Amino acid sequence: MNSALLIIDMQKGFLDNRTCFPSINSTLEYINAAVELFNEIRKPIFTIQDEDAKEVPGLKSYELIDSLKKK
Repeated sequence: MNSALLIIDMQKGFLDNRTCFPSINSTLEYINAAVELFNEIRKPIFTIQDEDAKEVPGLKSYELIDSLKKK
């Protein structure tokens, strides 16, 4: 069976969102633990960033959150 980890919309712009902010740290803990596991078993990890009026390539709000482990 093939598997991959897909990380969606973990962009800096969500740090300013009052609805998302309270759960960001605990969410990052789970995601970062999954990244470590997928790295150990050498499975691919993909990140997807959504574009909208506030988050577009080139803006800081579009960048991935610094504490998110990528590999």
